[in-house]
Amino acid sequence: MGRECTAAESILNIARLRRLIGEDWISSHSHVLGDSEHVFTQWLRMTNELSQKDLVKSDAHLRLARLAAVVRNLEDEGISGAAVKIRGLQVDDNDQFLSLVHELVTADGYRRDGCSVAFVAENSLRTPDLLVDGVELECKRKVADTSRDTARHDSYALLERKLRRFLDSSRGPEGLVLEANFLTEPSRDHIDEILNAVRLDRAESKSYVTTDGNCHFTITRGNYDGPSLSLPVIDPNEFDVMRTSGVIMEEMNGLQRLGKVLSVGFECEVVQDLIRAVQATLESAAGQFSGDVPAVVELDMTATAYAYNAKMVPHMDRMLESFFRRNTRVSAVNFVQDIFVAEEAHSILSRRTDTVSNPLARHALPPKFPFRQ
Repeated sequence: MGRECTAAESILNIARLRRLIGEDWISSHSHVLGDSEHVFTQWLRMTNELSQKDLVKSDAHLRLARLAAVVRNLEDEGISGAAVKIRGLQVDDNDQFLSLVHELVTADGYRRDGCSVAFVAENSLRTPDLLVDGVELECKRKVADTSRDTARHDSYALLERKLRRFLDSSRGPEGLVLEANFLTEPSRDHIDEILNAVRLDRAESKSYVTTDGNCHFTITRGNYDGPSLSLPVIDPNEFDVMRTSGVIMEEMNGLQRLGKVLSVGFECEVVQDLIRAVQATLESAAGQFSGDVPAVVELDMTATAYAYNAKMVPHMDRMLESFFRRNTRVSAVNFVQDIFVAEEAHSILSRRTDTVSNPLARHALPPKFPFRQ
């Protein structure tokens, strides 16, 4: 089973990894900076540039130290096929490199759980990446969000900031709930019309439609009745994004209340690019499985904004239901996310997994197969 490495062990592990990668390869890739810089040499450079105090807070150093520890573990345990995968880290393409890192970290995670782990040798046939206690595993990685998906969430964030600014002004009510359904991608015109309705209409609760008919929204205002503020609760299952924020305010009599409460719920009927990309990735992964034993897709979502919880991602549930019906050889999908938590003295890099099981799977996972929900 696993344990945390000491600082001295991390230094030794990184030195060992450098030897495995090879100084010639590292040197040939170290002169390239900017967007084309290789991830591995970037981790090394940032680690070398930081002081010991800042090192323990560095995401780059933690990723490098984790990879070095994983490589040491897999080599020391003599995991079948690990040596080939480790040599494969000398790949020029960053996406391929990070995909290999995902495979290695996944294998070591199951090893830490006490499972029997082996890498499957590649051949002319389509095969999974790993065998874990007799279960086939295919590791996939989703790259960064598209500009369209990013623009949608930027629009949500802009609207929320402007609503908060108005709410905190002297003209704003004590509480505001906005529920908005976009039939098309949210636009600046939609944002302006919503803000105008919030600023100009004083109705306690009212529904609106934007001029182009592509956004339906409801505004509910509230003010304190003594220490109490009553506002409707937004159902998180009905919206892509749901957030509530407020400020703790102290009354003259020493009581505290939550002041200037803002709740927003945004949903868009347009299926985002992420869902289409995840579907294509899962379909590709399903083709790697034999269908003779249980099978799991390990999908790394770290580079996206939609990592956890998968069932809360808009349109994901419907896509998974359809995918599972067509691919009964897949027993489950693990949505994986690396979590970087910065603390005062040090930082932590951990891996979180959300498992979605296939109720129609041809083969159920073994009862003791590890789930990291």
